[in-house]
Amino acid sequence: MEKLREIVREGRRVGEEDPRRIVHSFKVGVALVLVSSFYYYQPFGPFTDYFGINAMWAVMTVVVVFEFSVGATLSKGLNRGVATFVAGGLALGAHQLASLSGRTIEPILLATFVFVTAVLATFVRFFPRVKATFDYGMLIFILTFSLISLSQFRDEEILDLAESRLSTVLVGGVSCILISIFVCPVWAGQDLHSLLISNLDTLSHFLQEFGGEYFEAREYGDIKVVEKRRRNLERFKSVLNSKSDEDTLANFAKWEPPHGKFGFRHPWKQYLVVAALLRQCAHRIDALNSYINSDFQIPIDMKKKLEEPFRRMSLESGKALKEASISLKKMMKSSSYDIHIINSQSASKALSTLLKSGILNDVEPLQMVSLLTTVSLLNDIVHITEKISESVRELASAASFKNKMKPTEPTVSLKKSDSGSIGCAMPINSRDGDHVVTILLSDDDDDTSNNVVDDDTINEKPEDGEIHVDTSCVHGVGMMLEHSLGVRAMEKVREIWKEGRRVGKEDPRRIVHSFKVGLALALVSSFYYYQPLYDNFGVNAMWAVMTVVVVFEFSVGATLGKGINRAVATLVAGGLGVGAHHLASLSGPTVEPILLAIFVFAQAALSTFVRFFPRVKARYDYGILIFILTFSLISVSGFREDEILDLAHKRLSTVIMGGVSCVLISIFICPVWAGQDLHSLLASNFDTLSRFLQEFGGEYFEETDDGDVKEVEKRRRNLEKYKCVLNSKSNEEALANFAKWEPRHGQFRFRHPWKQYLAVAALLRQCAYRMDALNSYINSDFQIPMDIKKKLEEPLRKMSSESGKSMKEASISLKKMRKSSSSDIHVLNSQSACKDLSTLLKSGILNDVEPLQMIALTTTVSLLIDIVNLTEKVSQSVHELASAARFKNKKKSTVSSKKSDSVSTVRAMPTKSQDDHVVTILCDDDLSNTSMKNMKMVKYMYIRVVYYVVKLMLVMF
Repeated sequence: MEKLREIVREGRRVGEEDPRRIVHSFKVGVALVLVSSFYYYQPFGPFTDYFGINAMWAVMTVVVVFEFSVGATLSKGLNRGVATFVAGGLALGAHQLASLSGRTIEPILLATFVFVTAVLATFVRFFPRVKATFDYGMLIFILTFSLISLSQFRDEEILDLAESRLSTVLVGGVSCILISIFVCPVWAGQDLHSLLISNLDTLSHFLQEFGGEYFEAREYGDIKVVEKRRRNLERFKSVLNSKSDEDTLANFAKWEPPHGKFGFRHPWKQYLVVAALLRQCAHRIDALNSYINSDFQIPIDMKKKLEEPFRRMSLESGKALKEASISLKKMMKSSSYDIHIINSQSASKALSTLLKSGILNDVEPLQMVSLLTTVSLLNDIVHITEKISESVRELASAASFKNKMKPTEPTVSLKKSDSGSIGCAMPINSRDGDHVVTILLSDDDDDTSNNVVDDDTINEKPEDGEIHVDTSCVHGVGMMLEHSLGVRAMEKVREIWKEGRRVGKEDPRRIVHSFKVGLALALVSSFYYYQPLYDNFGVNAMWAVMTVVVVFEFSVGATLGKGINRAVATLVAGGLGVGAHHLASLSGPTVEPILLAIFVFAQAALSTFVRFFPRVKARYDYGILIFILTFSLISVSGFREDEILDLAHKRLSTVIMGGVSCVLISIFICPVWAGQDLHSLLASNFDTLSRFLQEFGGEYFEETDDGDVKEVEKRRRNLEKYKCVLNSKSNEEALANFAKWEPRHGQFRFRHPWKQYLAVAALLRQCAYRMDALNSYINSDFQIPMDIKKKLEEPLRKMSSESGKSMKEASISLKKMRKSSSSDIHVLNSQSACKDLSTLLKSGILNDVEPLQMIALTTTVSLLIDIVNLTEKVSQSVHELASAARFKNKKKSTVSSKKSDSVSTVRAMPTKSQDDHVVTILCDDDLSNTSMKNMKMVKYMYIRVVYYVVKLMLVMF
């Protein structure tokens, strides 16, 4: 009962969060009932008689194509339709070619065609552009080509088969699209538009409340301030991790037709530009939020003197973002945010004047750290807000927003100029969709624009009334066009070849995975080629092929997750489908289809709604999808099929065989472990941040006069390195989810603490946010004198380098999977450097420096102190991970000139992580031998499992 109450509470929360989810669930149920009516009712009998068993493809199309938004549904529907059409045509050609070789060679050729197609198409799926937009289409291409080419070996009427299959897919796809568009449509473009507005409002809310929180007396309202800070933190942190949602919505929005105020070729790319700037602003706000109640504060009376410009800077920046939000909501051009930006810049200048006046001369440098850091971050936010406003203005122009003022009719002067022309403005959209170009035309231009061919091409009309045209130019244009098309085609081929080489070099395992998919498909295709297997399973053998195509993923964890989800969902849904069929058959032939339709609608609506539960969506989304599909197909097929138990038995058996084939090939042929990838990714992120911190001192104290170009290049490389950590959350969560499905392998045991990996990764991202802000102060316009800067160089360099060394030690500890306390030593050294720096600042070394010159320095100091504190948390979190994962204790190194039995040799093992970094893992022979023993034990266990699975299958047959 408690579990049931928990499910009900979760359902209420999900429904209240977005009521459109409930509507979508009912829409999916209606679509399934609509297409299943071709089975139930006699008026559609000719349809069923014509398409036969292929009518199930309409049901299948509805289940897998119908998505939450119109854009996602159109994307999947068009991908499925085009891929089915192209793959069907190619499969027919492959059948004709293979049939010329005779009945003996034909299955070998067909298997070769399937293998080659699967390998090439699977590898193309790794191309970034293909993966973003056409990944589902490539999957359907492999599936359709395999099924059509294999089915034609047993079915002589292959043209009728391809025609009926394509027709049913179109029927299902059109049903989804029509219901999605005309019944309470959910537009991905509108959601992206609303998400951007929400992010603007979130950041605006924080900035407008920041002044009140920062200047609020700590002794009067600590609890209230902490609570307000917590709420603000929860709000703006959603902006930090919104990149994946924004990219997904923008991709779906491109597929949608014009709707409402969103026209054709709406500038969705510009939305992503604005969103990227908002995330930069959120990074600064994340750093700013930690200084609201800093331990080091200037006296309250001094703070009050600075309150007015401080509040104005924050408040006006927030108002500028709010005006930009209103402009987007109303989709009207506005210049109001420019006024607020000017006001915030004016407040910044007023604050600079106050600081120059010597108001802080009697304040100790340590007390100024928090204040000047806040000033610097607020100045950054003012500059970023200006960029956001400019980007919103470009979006408004590209999207043709209306003017805020009452639109005035364009005035066209009726008085001709001396040349007799009348001018008019004609706005046209450029091809990239991001800009609007206004072309001024005149009547003279219009008159002369038609005369685009000179007198050498078209001669004047002679007296006999005939027009003589010189056709040599036409032939020349035709040859040039053919040459241009040929050149473009060759350039496209070279581009695809270069992209393929790049993708293969980036991770060679992708090539191996492509061959593994081809091998699995060639293996299960034997169900069609060999007569004994085909006699046993018949057309249900296609479910083995389908299972391989949709289940086989890049990593073992992803394959196991999908395979187990599919098998369990097929078993449960098959049993419920048989029970529903038996229950409905008791009511008689008249009421039976009505009851079946109600069962299909109810389970489809409930299951679709359950897919929105966060826990279900993370791990069991595919299983729920297969549950809907299997229940619908079994219950619907049972209305026309007498042997419903035999049908369910064969379908379940072929699904299990296809899934087992995928799992075995994935595990025993060059396995790719998601857990190992997550482990390597975390170590790579440590190395990336460590490299930045160890190089930061050299860049910050380097003379900028001699090597500007070199310095800019180094900064750019560093920016590219650590920025990959900022947006790594979705990749880390996906790998952790897949790793939970994987069995024990190597040193990764059963119930390995993958959640702790995510905790460490979250701390690394916080550290990267500080680095993102720190990187902008390397060459600030306001710098203290070089002689004073040199006196502070040693502690600053030590803080940065020791923090980097601590992260490097943590990376080595992860790579070797050994406990280590070396990182703690470097953390203590960095904290000692912090104390030395504090002593220097207390000594009055900055007394003669103007506050404005200290801004960059104090901000750098403050951010480095934050990084030192975060490094301590990261080190502690790695220790917790090492304990939870049972890392081995670090052995004392023995130095010996002769190699004894107890001394192990060391080998370097370079591995390629999923990003662009190469991680070198150092391991000794003892560790390698242990790993080999573990792998042998795992393989022995899997052989035993395979033995019992095969034995079970033989008993079932």
